[in-house]
Amino acid sequence: MSEDSVLVLIAEVAAALAGFSGVAAAFGRRQERSWSRVEQARLADLLNHSGIALFAAFATLVAAQREGFSPELWRNSSLFWAGFAVVGIGLRVRSLRLDPAVHAIRRSAVSLSAFVALLIFQLFNAWTWRLAWPYLLALVANLGFAFIQFMGLVNPSRTDDAA
Repeated sequence: MSEDSVLVLIAEVAAALAGFSGVAAAFGRRQERSWSRVEQARLADLLNHSGIALFAAFATLVAAQREGFSPELWRNSSLFWAGFAVVGIGLRVRSLRLDPAVHAIRRSAVSLSAFVALLIFQLFNAWTWRLAWPYLLALVANLGFAFIQFMGLVNPSRTDDAA
């Protein structure tokens, strides 16, 4: 599968995940009650991660129209994703400090660790490899995390209602 096909597929899945937030609302019994803070945080994560994957995939496709799928494109794309990651990690740490009850500390630590590792991986790709697959892996990780949040909205745990 070519790089442009993978980027288009990622964009399509990202758009679908963002669209399924309405399905999560319907299946999650939210029409009978207001959303808990945990559910609101999950929806925000779902939309943020699917939005990043969508925007980053399209930005790379647009840039490829100018310069082709070159090592410089993958360097710039990895740096672009790293910028989003720095902002996202910073906002997550801030939200954990402001309202730790909303975010399960253990679950947040695992996801933060994964995205810090991906951030380091993207920086390494930008400075050393300049290949497509590490960048695509980061976008797939965004989709994976968005899907996990979607599943948490569709199948909320009992502890979600407490927060």
